Amino acid sequence: MKEAAREGALAGGFQVSIHPDQGGTKLWMRDEVTGDPLQVIIFVQRCAEAFGLTGRWGFQWANTCSQPRINAFSGGAHVLDLSTGKPVAWIHTNRWLARAVRPDRGTRGVP
Repeated sequence: MKEAAREGALAGGFQVSIHPDQGGTKLWMRDEVTGDPLQVIIFVQRCAEAFGLTGRWGFQWANTCSQPRINAFSGGAHVLDLSTGKPVAWIHTNRWLARAVRPDRGTRGVP
């Protein structure tokens, strides 16, 4: 994390803890200020490279706000291929919602 911060890749950082009730297989990553999912992705890519991790890995996130504000709440999910470091799939609820309410869209899933 310190090396990545020196390189400017992880500007704000975040907190990480092991989730004990999941048998040590889940991490809780959080940030009370920016909550940038890209920082988690960079961290995981570096861990995969350092520890030779492969397969798919994913996470969900939620953006919250201490006060009711329009567009202050959202969330999403991201899946990475740890072998390549490339995204497999992702969704961000703000973008999904903006597409879904467009009048030229159908009533089922939004591409």
